[in-house]
Parts: sequence; C-alpha cells; structure tokens
Amino acid sequence: MSKSRALLLMLALVVCLAAGFVVFLWVTAPGHHITFENLQQIQAGMTEQEVETILGAPAGDYSNGRTRMWGGVSISKGVNKKWIADDCAIEVAFAPNGRVGGLCITDARPETWIDKLRRWLGL
Repeated sequence: MSKSRALLLMLALVVCLAAGFVVFLWVTAPGHHITFENLQQIQAGMTEQEVETILGAPAGDYSNGRTRMWGGVSISKGVNKKWIADDCAIEVAFAPNGRVGGLCITDARPETWIDKLRRWLGL
C-alpha cells in the first residue's frame, strides 16, 4: 500500500468518525429549549403560543423522570400547564383569556437517596 493511499484511507476514516459524531449529537440533542434562562423570559400577559416559542415545545415532561417540582401557582378558572426538563421546570397558569396570569419557576434539585428509595419503591 502506498503512502498516499494510506493517507487517503486515514482521511476517509477521520471524516466518517467526525460525521458519526455530528449525527450522534444531532440525534441526542433535546427537542426543547427549556432552560432556566429561557424560563425567565416568560412574562404575564403572554399567550401560550409565545411561551411555546420561547421554550421550543408544547407543555410536557421532557425530563428523565427525576425532576421534582415544588410550589405551584393557580388562577381561578384558569388552566395550568407544566414544562419540565432535567435542569428546571415551570408551571404556567393561563387566565380564561388565554394569557399568562402567573407562573412558578423551579430549579431542579438533585435527587437525594430518599428520593431514589421512594422512586424504587413506587411511592
């Protein structure tokens, strides 16, 4: 095997590995923008569509199942929706007019050994 052929083969291998890494990052990237910084952009009076645009996804649980929310917010005759990620979560209360009337932003707290035990026992 000549040196130029070996060099070409090595270059092809590096390109394939780099392409595989890019595909891996693309596939494993979250499909949302639920970050603490983005949560702080949400203000009273916004529509649900504006909130979804900021967070990059409709309401739902995008966490690994171990994020805990505490606190909460409520509005009489309103609808509450939650966006939950691994690092943070938000509960938004939409007033009857469809606009944000209140919100509760939470940093994710680490799962303690007691939380793990409760999860394992299904409590």
